[in-house]
Amino acid sequence: MASSRPLDPGERLRYARHLTLPGVGETGQRALRDARVLVVGAGGLGAPVVSYLSAAGVGVIGVVDDDVVERSNLQRQVIHTEAGVGEAKVSSAARFASQLNSGVTIMEHRVRLDARTALEILPEYDVVVDGSDNFSTRYVLNDACVALRLPLVWASISQFSGQFGVVVPGVGPCYRCLFPHPLADGEVPDCAVGGVLGVLPGVVGTMEAVEVIKIITGAGEVARDGVWLYDALSTSLTRLPLARDAQCVVCGDGDQRLFEGLDEAGRGSDVGASGAEVGEVCEIDAAELAALGDPFVVDVREQTEVDASPVPAGWGEVVVRPLSAWESSTGRELLTAAQGRDVVTVCAAGSRSARAARVLLDESREQTGPRIMSLAGGLAAWQEHAEPTSREVG
Repeated sequence: MASSRPLDPGERLRYARHLTLPGVGETGQRALRDARVLVVGAGGLGAPVVSYLSAAGVGVIGVVDDDVVERSNLQRQVIHTEAGVGEAKVSSAARFASQLNSGVTIMEHRVRLDARTALEILPEYDVVVDGSDNFSTRYVLNDACVALRLPLVWASISQFSGQFGVVVPGVGPCYRCLFPHPLADGEVPDCAVGGVLGVLPGVVGTMEAVEVIKIITGAGEVARDGVWLYDALSTSLTRLPLARDAQCVVCGDGDQRLFEGLDEAGRGSDVGASGAEVGEVCEIDAAELAALGDPFVVDVREQTEVDASPVPAGWGEVVVRPLSAWESSTGRELLTAAQGRDVVTVCAAGSRSARAARVLLDESREQTGPRIMSLAGGLAAWQEHAEPTSREVG
């Protein structure tokens, strides 16, 4: 991830143990501060993820959950308290995280994630963590993250065991390479039926948090190309190798239809069309951007992000239009301002810029317009291109 302004004295004191850590240091800590991570589920798995990412100084943490705190949750969901029973889990999680680290921004999404809400929420983030407790959500996240090229850290638990892995779109296998088709919710006993050791989600969820930090900082090797199986009773951690399936309907080599599996869960055929749109966006890498000459660059980050880490000089004309503030006329206005030049959308990690490029692409179809492109990997990828010695992500 790209880093911005230096750490201030308070940050240096707070994160001192990270600053002396090989593979993290100030560059890694600044990357954590600049990162936006979405945690889906504020339950057993989400609790340690939110806790440790907040403590680590991740700048923006989004929490998705439509449930409320129940007394039976308190056995394992350690960010909630007796006083919070009956409260929305996202609000309880936000309060906990803010009290732990006031420098972290918590975004509350009190919705149940489906294909439509996934496409609305996920593009605002750089990394996604699956802490959900049902199969339909897990497949929505997998398919959406592959479509949007977002790293996904996933996990599941049952009784005394758990498993976790990392999906890095375009690099390794996805969740469907392991389990091509979703089981019906309830087909496998959940925690309410089969039970779960209270500390188990803490162990597995903490492993998820570790993977997120590695993705953001570039430290170590990300746990892709395999599934890690944890058994609490035997104290064992086993890696099951996993390769990308060339026949996978989501990430394979064929004519895939992204989100296809959601139709099986009754989510509607229109979702497949949304996935196809993602594939139509032309993504270019940092070297290709440098070769364009004089493109019209649209920076879709928030103004605070732009102020902290401006687009490098020499990219051509750059206009700042935060994606969160786009209106129905924004695409048309930008295409007019481009005056026939190539249009390149950019953001921190490539997800928001891809979404903006789709809007511009749809608008350009209604008129003869310029080429529309999105910078794959965002400013983080540009930094790696400009500084070959920097650490790689995964």
